[in-house]
Amino acid sequence: MANTDDLPAQYVRLSAQPTVQAEAGYCTSCGAFSSFRYVEIINEQLAAQWELNPLQRELFSARESRYCLFCGCSTRLRNQAEAIRLVFDTKDEYQSLQEAVRGGVFADIKVAEINSCGELHHVLEEIENLKYSEYVPADTSIEHQDLLGLSYSSNSFDLVLTSDTLEHVPDATKAFQETFRILKPGGYHIFTTPIVWDRQTRARVTMGNGEPDHLLADSFHGSGEDDYLVWSEFGADIITNLKEVGFSPQVFFLNATNIDDPSAVIVARKGVFTKPLNHQLVDGLFTDKIKTGSKFASASLYQKSYQFDPEFQGLKLSALSTKLQLTLNHVANLEHLVEEPKQKINRLEAELDGIYRSRRWKITEPMAQFNAFFRRFRSPRD
Repeated sequence: MANTDDLPAQYVRLSAQPTVQAEAGYCTSCGAFSSFRYVEIINEQLAAQWELNPLQRELFSARESRYCLFCGCSTRLRNQAEAIRLVFDTKDEYQSLQEAVRGGVFADIKVAEINSCGELHHVLEEIENLKYSEYVPADTSIEHQDLLGLSYSSNSFDLVLTSDTLEHVPDATKAFQETFRILKPGGYHIFTTPIVWDRQTRARVTMGNGEPDHLLADSFHGSGEDDYLVWSEFGADIITNLKEVGFSPQVFFLNATNIDDPSAVIVARKGVFTKPLNHQLVDGLFTDKIKTGSKFASASLYQKSYQFDPEFQGLKLSALSTKLQLTLNHVANLEHLVEEPKQKINRLEAELDGIYRSRRWKITEPMAQFNAFFRRFRSPRD
């Protein structure tokens, strides 16, 4: 069990809404009433490396799946979207981050999205003052940024966003120092990273003498391919780390009934939280580690009253239908593009086979005649 000193009451907001449990509900990213489909994302190898029990594995998979039918955001991204809205939509006017963006809430907010926040990026890119970067951008039009040495000026952003990036950084403390530096006083670093709340942070890889020192077997996220190496497995002491850098951290959507639930979002402010947010978020600490064995156990400490808008939902369904049709057309085009080269390859193979057979005949027939003549020539002497 994590030391409760790492989770002081003033830094923790216990809330289970939105949760990983809902199979349908309002998407806090795009605002649609949607269904959320569970997929077993965490494979056996990754679960074993992280020493996750079966319930933790299920909850981490729920965190990474339960995609919105309309915008594709996972539980983790929808929670991050709601945390952003809770901080900046101070009048609680909007049901989703997308609506808040389009409603002008972020008109004067300077945002740094450091590495794409997945499908949530499509909502964030509507923010006029967004600086979007990648560590290794595939598109040369996207700027490169390294969390260990950001090129941005100090005190220049109101909001910094990272989404499951920090565990892949060789020095998380240095990354926190950099996001702290570029934030304006009172600004926020709102981020997600995998956290196992009932233990301390442990390093899988450290940088020793300029070379990586692999303390544990190399671990990679996603489907396990060798893409982004995991340097740190964060525990509850990430809160202490943030405080030491100078942040005032709060934890949103921490499941009050099950510490195994990893769906929380960390809101780290450059400066003290001078007043509570205008939302019913409940202070508290973990008491007992309750293991129910079911992903359907959670408390509802923060409940927002969503208004079902048939017209808005109709527009969302129409847009989804159009997107589906475009996708089907795209698939058909791809199938055509694949089929045409196949036919060309088949024709070329047939032509090459014909040439081969023709040339083989031209070569083997004279050779056969020469061999027959040579045998006749030698036979009298034998």
